[in-house]
Formats: sequence, structure tokens, C-alpha cells
Amino acid sequence: MSKPIFRRDRHPLIPAPMLRHAYTARAAVRTSRRAGTSGMFLAATLLATLLAMFVAGTTAASAQTPPDSAAFQYIQSVTFGTAPCDVCVPRVCPGEPVRVTVRGVLPSACVQFRGLRELPTAGPFPVIAADFVDLTCRARCIPNPIEFSGSIELGALSPGKYPLVMLEGVRACPDTSAVTIRSRQQSYTVVPECPPAPIPIDSLVRGFTSLRILPEQPCPGDTLTLQLLTNGCPPCLDLTGLFQTRVRGIVATMDWRPLCASFACMPETLSLVLGQFAAGRHAFTVDTDVHVRDTAKPDSVIRFLRTVRFAVRPDCDTTDAGCLQTSLPPRGTPVDHCAVSITPGGTGELLVPVRNDIRVPSIAGVEGWVTTFTPFRVQDIQYAGGAAGVHVSWRQDGERARFVLFGATPNVVPPGTSDLLRVTVALDSLVPPWLTFGSLHGSITLASDAGGQQVPTCPEPLIVAPQLMLCAHRDSASCDVNADGHADVRDLVLMVRCLRRSAPDTLGRALCFDCDHDGSFGIPDLFCCAHEILGGSGVPGDSAVVHSGLSVSMDPPVAEGSGVRVRVRVKGAAALGAALLRLRYPADRWRVTSPAGADAGFAAGWLPLIDDHDAGLLRVGALRLAESAAGELVYDLHAEPLDGMGAAGSLVVEGADLTSPDGAVYTPASALPSAELSPAPLAATIELSPARPNPFGRATSFTVSLPRDAAVELSVHDLAGRRIALLAQGRLAAGRRTFTWDGSGARDGLYFVRLSIAGRVLTTRVALLREGR
Repeated sequence: MSKPIFRRDRHPLIPAPMLRHAYTARAAVRTSRRAGTSGMFLAATLLATLLAMFVAGTTAASAQTPPDSAAFQYIQSVTFGTAPCDVCVPRVCPGEPVRVTVRGVLPSACVQFRGLRELPTAGPFPVIAADFVDLTCRARCIPNPIEFSGSIELGALSPGKYPLVMLEGVRACPDTSAVTIRSRQQSYTVVPECPPAPIPIDSLVRGFTSLRILPEQPCPGDTLTLQLLTNGCPPCLDLTGLFQTRVRGIVATMDWRPLCASFACMPETLSLVLGQFAAGRHAFTVDTDVHVRDTAKPDSVIRFLRTVRFAVRPDCDTTDAGCLQTSLPPRGTPVDHCAVSITPGGTGELLVPVRNDIRVPSIAGVEGWVTTFTPFRVQDIQYAGGAAGVHVSWRQDGERARFVLFGATPNVVPPGTSDLLRVTVALDSLVPPWLTFGSLHGSITLASDAGGQQVPTCPEPLIVAPQLMLCAHRDSASCDVNADGHADVRDLVLMVRCLRRSAPDTLGRALCFDCDHDGSFGIPDLFCCAHEILGGSGVPGDSAVVHSGLSVSMDPPVAEGSGVRVRVRVKGAAALGAALLRLRYPADRWRVTSPAGADAGFAAGWLPLIDDHDAGLLRVGALRLAESAAGELVYDLHAEPLDGMGAAGSLVVEGADLTSPDGAVYTPASALPSAELSPAPLAATIELSPARPNPFGRATSFTVSLPRDAAVELSVHDLAGRRIALLAQGRLAAGRRTFTWDGSGARDGLYFVRLSIAGRVLTTRVALLREGR
């Protein structure tokens, strides 16, 4: 005979009449089994009986004294509401959903927590059930405590005190209809109001660093290392120690200077060797000391605890299986003087080899990165090996091009040395005269065998990794009409002067250069040389002087069809004889062009020049043909996203050659502009950008990048933790957004911008310094 579902000694809140209902439900379950009733009907029958039981026993249960947490087998705590910061007390605010959270410890992996649910009772207060399944009958379970937690949201309420019943239901196997239920009456209070709580300093500094265990998937016998890392670019933070003591255990120390004037960002990492661990789940606490320096008060210490949890896999093959070299190209590989030679504006391909230990039986996929530097750019990455059916994906991530390749066969990377990647590299059209060489190198960050297990990688020595050499090949310029060794915008100005004179031969044949070789000089020769100069190296930087009346600006992008329209302006053009701008954009996601007929209605007295033949680089310019000409140049550009690609990317003015009518070269007094082509591009990770400008006098901006929809809070706090401004609060869609803080009502000083999202806290620092103080 199977044991009864309910036991009186485990249910002090359930009166005897309610237990009789339970036994009646047990009899109904047995009858249904004999009749072949489905499991779904059994569950419905039991649930209906439980609801009737709690509705009938509401008065009796509410009158009793609530038991302590010992009434539950696995649940150790029940909390209500949310906390406004990491170390703040949770609270339930009026008009907001009531979050109920349970936490506890399971004895082993054989006991599973299935979540929380609100039972559809018609009683005067809600009933929440926590479901557990005990599978100890199916497997031999090794005691290994596992922490769990779960949350559920109830409807919003007005201020007051409210009751609630929490059930803990444990289903046993093999009789999954046998449920042991423990109950507890709870109560919570909705406070009259929830004013913004000052964010404690220790809550701010918690987001400065993080902890991780290496290797990420350890096996028995592996030597584990604990790493302390800085998150992004925390302001004025120095990691000073990570060590183990007898009394406090593992201790992490760092120095924080909230009043320092340095804005440099230097990532830091400290490591501590932990040794070897047996198979199973492990956890230990790290005691963190943050020493606050350089303040008006004596140095103080902010102390908090963090728990690190990790699991050591029991199913690891510890035999010697060889390793894979991670450096690309591998160490010891002969490197040619020029792996590829590229002309400015052109492209070239080179092969990147890899070396695999002959003891590694199979590699079915790898991921990693390659990088080069401007003016060389990675344009495409393909698989260069001999395996069939290999898929390759890659994307630009800052200066690195990240890639992942995998196939259906285990010989994607065969034993020995072989070609892994075929990389297409592009060289900008504007190449400085002194630059003749570049380089490309990379690394494999992870490799997998055909079974989805990580392939061991060889330890890398602390020496400079080999690089593949890239060479720039140039042809001689022909439009250097002033014979200074450079074909640039100054030569175009002289050619325009030659065009405007009634007797051009008096200036000499060199200035009236016949670029198209038709036997005469005219506007076609200007276009001929302009095309060459637009693709040249530009004016040497030491030749330009700052002109306060000149500026290059960019209007905010405006939606136009499936793309956006961007307007670029050059103000103060009355002092110029020619202007050439170079604009850069991500060619793998966008195509930026000047619409047909853009020269119609162009600034009076100016001849527009546009070159959009090179992907990722747009050149626009203008030549002054009249004595009296417009004082502002306006270029209307259209940016179209490529099919199937993300809309993230920026249009950046990376260079401006502005020349006076007599050949002097100017540069604008303000910085060259840039614009986001998409108002909300997708991001790979959660990011909070540094403030720009910083320091600032009135307003500064921050960019928040979200890879998916999330509830966020973006706020500004002073050094005492008080919230000065709330920039965003609520659920935002995935993408990148820019927020501006107008500090006109704040005092001069240092402030923190705090982004709270999904349990993570990111911070950056900004200084408000008004002029004249």
C-alpha cells in the first residue's frame, strides 16, 4: 500500500476537515488509475481538491501562528519586493507588481526545483506553490548542496499589509502523484511611497570588478586559477592584491581615488592559483577591501563579500591527447618578407596557417580572431583547408576581426601544419608616404572536437608572436603641378587659378596640367587630377594651420526610405579655394553614396567633387571657380543598410583638407564630426560608454548598448551616493541609445553614471567643470 499524500505532522496550518478532503482526492486518483485516466486529469483532480481545501480552511489557517522556516524542507527564505541597490533592503512600492522570491539549498542534483506558480484560488489571499521533484529513486545521488532561487510577480496593490500562503510541494518517484506539501502563512507590507534611495558607495564599487575561474570547464587534476578583473573602464581604480589568509580566507584588495583627475583606462587582472579540486560543485567567499584614497577625510575601507561558484566535471578524459597551437600564424612557421603586396585602394589575399599536434585526433570547429592596423583592413575571411562543408562566419569587433568556422566532419583542422584561413585585406586609398609595411596576426580562442568537447590548447610562451607582413605598393603621382613631391588639394587650387586666368600660358605649362592628354587644358583636367588626388595620401599633417572661422559639422541622420540621409556641412568656405573630406563607414553593413543629381543646387561658385567607388570610404570635395562664392558647402549623402546585415555603424569624417585660394592649408578649430547611422543598432554585450565630453561644462552624453530587451535604470550620483538625475528607468528594446545629462543645475565636481540591468551594475565617471571658475 502506498503511503498517504498528506501527513498531519507536516501541516500544522491544515485542519482535520481539510485533510479528509485530501484523502478523498487520493481515493479519486487511485480510481482514475484503475480506469486508465491520463496523468493530466490526475493533476487537475488533485489541484481542484487543493483549491477547495484552501478555500474551506482559510479562516482556520489564518487564525494560527505562522511557523518558522523549519516548516519547509528546502526553502530557507521568502522575500517580497525589490531592492533599489545591491546592498539595500527590498521594498514593495504602491502601484508596482509585487515580486515574491524564494531561496534555499537542495541536498543534491537529484532534487530539482521546477519553479513558482500562483494557484488559481478564489480565496481572499493568493496561494503560491513552489514545485520540487525528488528523483533519488532513479540514481545514486552524491550529497552536494546546490543553491536555488526563483521569483514570481503578483498584481500591484495600494499601501497596506497583505497575507499570502506559500506551499512547498515535493513530488516523489516512482509514484509521481504522491506529493508531500508543507505550508506557511506569510505577510508583507506595501509602503506608502518609495522615494529614490541614495546608492551606497559600496554598491557602486561592487560593479568595478568581477571574479572568474580558469579554466572555464575544469576537470579533476586541473590546476584552477581565480582571476580578479576590472569591468570595462572603472574610474581611477588600481588592483593591489589577491591572496589567501588563514583567518579571512581569500582577500582581494584595491585602491580607489574618487577625486583623482586622471581619465586613463588601463585594464587590470590579478590571479591566484587555487590548486586542484575533486569532481562536484564548489563555492568559496572572497573578502574584498576597497581602500578609498585622496579624499578630504582620512582613508577609509569599503568591505564586502562575494561568492564564487564553479563545478568540476567528473566525465573528463585526462589522458595525454596533445594540444593545438593558438597563435596565427603558429610559432616556428617561416614568414615571408611580403605575404601579400597591395596597391592603395586595392585588395589582396593571404593564407593564414595553423599547427595541430598529431596526437589530437579531430578538430571540427574553431573560433578566434585576426587583426591588422590602419590603413590595412580585413575585408573578408574564408576557410582555406581541404575539408568539405565548412561554414565560416566573421565580423569586425573594434580592431579585431572575430571568426568562427565549423564543419560536419572531424578534419576541419587536420594534424600537422595546414592552411586555415584565406583572408582578404584591403588597403586604403589614402596611404601616408612613409608607410610601406603592415602586419596581420591572430589567435585561436577555442577549439572543439566532433563530440562538442573542448580541444586542449598549447601553453603560449611570453614572447612576441609571429606576424604575416603586408606590403603597400605605390605608383608615382602625375598631378604634382607645384613639384613639392605630393599630389594634393593645393595642386588643384593652382589648376583652378590657371583655369580662371585669361592667359593661362603665363603661369607655365606645369600649372595648366593636361591630365587627360587631349592636347588642351580645361575642367575635364580638373576632374582627372581630382580623381587621382582624392585617392592619394592627402596633405601632410605638418602643413596645416588652424583657422577659427572654419568648421565641419554633421546633421543628425534622418530616415529616408529603407536607409537614412546624412547632411555634411563645411562652414566658413568663403576663406577657401578648395575642400576635400574623407568619410569612413562600415562597408560590411552599409553603403554610403551621394544621390544622383547631388550637384544640382550645389553652393554657387563651387564645383562639387565626389568619389564613392571604394567600399567603406567616401570622398567629397569642392573647387572654387568664381571670385564670389557661397560661404557654406553642403553635401547630402544617403546611407543604405546591406541586406541581411545589422544596422550598427558610424559615419566618421576622418580627414579634411581645406585650402585657401593662395594654396595655404587650413584645419578647423573644432573636432571632426561623426554620426550613428542607426538610432538603435544591436550590440553583442551590455555596454555603458565613457562620457563625451569629459570634463564638460554644461551637458555630456553616454551611450547604452543592449543585446536584448531588458529593464534598465540609468542614473547620475554624487560621491555621497545621492541620485542627482534619473536618465532612464524601465524596459528598453535591444539596440544602442544615447542619453544626455544636462548638468546646469548641479554643482561643479565629480559624478558617477550608474547603469543597473539584469543584476549587473556598470559605472563610469564624469567631471563637471564650468568655465570661469
